[in-house]
Amino acid sequence: MLAVKRHLRLFAVLATTAFITVGLVKQQQKQGRPTRARWRASEAASECAAPIKEMGCSVPAFTAEWAIVPGLELQIYSAHLDDRLVVDGKTQNFIRAIGLFRKSATQVRLYCLASYPSGEQSTVKATLDRVWFDKWDNGSPKDLLTPYIVSCHIGVGLREHPSSVSIVSDPCACPSNNLRLRRLQPLPRKDFMVCVKGLFFTKDNSRELMQWIEMLFLLGAKHIHMYNYRLHKNTRKMLKFYQRYRELTLQKLSLPPQVYPQGIGFLENFLFNKTWEKRRLELVPYNDCYYRYKDKFDYIALLDVDELIIPRDPDVISWPGLMEKVREVEANAVDKYASFAFSNGYFFRDKGTPMDVLEQTQRSANLSRPGYAVKSFFTADGSLAVFNHYTMLPLRPGVRKCAIVGSDIGLVHHYRDSCPRLMDRQCQDDLMKFVVKDETVPVKFARRLRQALQVVSQDMSNALY
Repeated sequence: MLAVKRHLRLFAVLATTAFITVGLVKQQQKQGRPTRARWRASEAASECAAPIKEMGCSVPAFTAEWAIVPGLELQIYSAHLDDRLVVDGKTQNFIRAIGLFRKSATQVRLYCLASYPSGEQSTVKATLDRVWFDKWDNGSPKDLLTPYIVSCHIGVGLREHPSSVSIVSDPCACPSNNLRLRRLQPLPRKDFMVCVKGLFFTKDNSRELMQWIEMLFLLGAKHIHMYNYRLHKNTRKMLKFYQRYRELTLQKLSLPPQVYPQGIGFLENFLFNKTWEKRRLELVPYNDCYYRYKDKFDYIALLDVDELIIPRDPDVISWPGLMEKVREVEANAVDKYASFAFSNGYFFRDKGTPMDVLEQTQRSANLSRPGYAVKSFFTADGSLAVFNHYTMLPLRPGVRKCAIVGSDIGLVHHYRDSCPRLMDRQCQDDLMKFVVKDETVPVKFARRLRQALQVVSQDMSNALY
């Protein structure tokens, strides 16, 4: 009986949160999720009289980021190969491009012009999947840029994979962009990595960020990928050390230059005042990161730098151990759910004081509502599109978006000095009013974390970077 109760606590069906339910699987199909018939339709060849290479066209040099398609309000950030889907024992090969569209641009036809190492080319019609629900920012202007996944099915049993792709609206015109496609990584994968959205820190937070990074490594993260808008020089220097001597990638990020001014003043105002527009744009680097690492890691976490997913079982001190607890409850959970979400608990500190996970032990007694402010482990094979909290679009029909893991197994420790701006009333009346002492992190990690910080500080003082 106890096992049954725990099972229900782990995989509670929460119809009010608009995810996990069987009904949502049906909803995904209404939204245009790829079906087998759709894959076949997408294979239609170009109707051009001659291939592009015979029309005197030359494929442009590689586009670093934010490729444009002439005549459309369309920005493509990156493109990736995807061979995760298997149908009737046959591997389906796709190109997935990640971009931003105006709502008026969603009815246009798009094509992938794939270029192969052998010199061959193929043109394939694309399908689009929207990575946003309008109800999230109801009342926002209707012409905001919206994230999409552009998918092109390039065949089954390929002799070679394309090395680059151009996204075009006219399959018979010369392409204006060319996005590099990285080679697929052979198995085996490592277990956990972390993606971090665009950082903007004008103040020195290198000490807090170093502690957070070392906590991730202690928990079991094998790599961290951070996107960077702008950093204080000390923070940037510290991260460059990690990039050179540890498992961390720091990638420069900008707003789409064809749409937004590129000055620092505009960027700061945009990030702090255009909340919902910013959140739409965040889904581009999040999905870019997910696709970069889906072949290299079993689980991918999307975390902010004030969040940690902490195992709550007294005997578990790592993410691999945490997921082992999940599998003890349901052995085939990874095949049924595209992501595993953990409830959110706020750890508040005095306003203006630095974050310290060993000292910050006053937690809100009441956790965030089920399904709200959760953070997840995304399975590498489960998602077509992800967003901040859980899977947005599962890759396969029948796979559920998300399972909420019981707070007795794992919990998001969310370290803040104040409430999120949109939650002031709830914080004053509840989350900051009722608190408990929670020393899970100091008890489990204090000794090892202090040792790790001492080692990395010593290495940093002796290193050239």
